[in-house]
Amino acid sequence: RKLIAEGYVLSGIPGFFVNERGNWDIAFFRKNKGFLCPAYSVDGKISGFQIRLDEPYDGRKYLWLSSTNRTKGTGSRSPVTFLGDPFCKTVRVTEGILKAMVSHSLSGYSFLGTPGVNQYKELERTLDVLKRNGLKEVQECYDMDKFLDIRCDGKEKGAVCEECRRSGRYLEDGTCLKKEQKRNQIREGCMRLYEACARLELRCIRKTWDQTEDGTWAGNFKGIDDYWCECRDIRREERKTNGMDGASAV
Repeated sequence: RKLIAEGYVLSGIPGFFVNERGNWDIAFFRKNKGFLCPAYSVDGKISGFQIRLDEPYDGRKYLWLSSTNRTKGTGSRSPVTFLGDPFCKTVRVTEGILKAMVSHSLSGYSFLGTPGVNQYKELERTLDVLKRNGLKEVQECYDMDKFLDIRCDGKEKGAVCEECRRSGRYLEDGTCLKKEQKRNQIREGCMRLYEACARLELRCIRKTWDQTEDGTWAGNFKGIDDYWCECRDIRREERKTNGMDGASAV
């Protein structure tokens, strides 16, 4: 009511709908209780909200604020988020709206966050806008699952391991099919990004961290935000040890 009184039109805005009483309402319910993660367009406007659920269900931690299938409702269209300088020469790309926000806050670098590694159409459109603004280089900072050790260790969550033992789905070489699927999914997302950069004639660099000598992920810091948090804490301790205040950007 406050928004309408101020002259805003709610029709076509994801999350808003007309309820059974004929009044405009917003799609906040018990099942999507959590906190809002705004997705920003290149021009700094909020184009949607992801909700980080207080209580994940069906293996999902995030939902979009959406009013699809409700009277005069609108879906979210799963936008990417951009944080930083819209005229940047280099942008870093990671998976997740919240992860991009944390990574930008820690580093000050310009970031694009995708809702999922395989939701690439909106990503390419945004990269095209940034290219027209002067973008030259893209740094792929997807999670280190792309170098996941796919050998079976019997430690998968839930009943995955027990199901494999009962059905004999694991491979003779000891490969965990669940891990292989997870690794292949994020690698496919990486390839989509590389292909988009090739079409747009943008230089693309893969960024890695927390690896063993053979190149697999060491299992400590999966996301770029996790890694930078650790680096920040280490530098802070070093500065304290040397009698200096504050902490430098990572």
